[in-house]
Amino acid sequence: MKESPIKTERKTLHLPEDTVRALNKLAAKNGTDFSKEVRRAIDEYLDLETTAENIDMINGVIRQELSGQL
Repeated sequence: MKESPIKTERKTLHLPEDTVRALNKLAAKNGTDFSKEVRRAIDEYLDLETTAENIDMINGVIRQELSGQL
């Protein structure tokens, strides 16, 4: 069974020239295109942010548990 394509929305970004060059170089190296590299970079950033939020929450729970035992 074939997966349905991911729906996307067009947005305009203003990026420094060196960022555009780096993304184009990365796309050429990976055999993809500029847009795919931008999406991948954003997805990775969002994954890191979610992980950081989860770690902060876990740290809060641990601190609370430890303070209750002291």
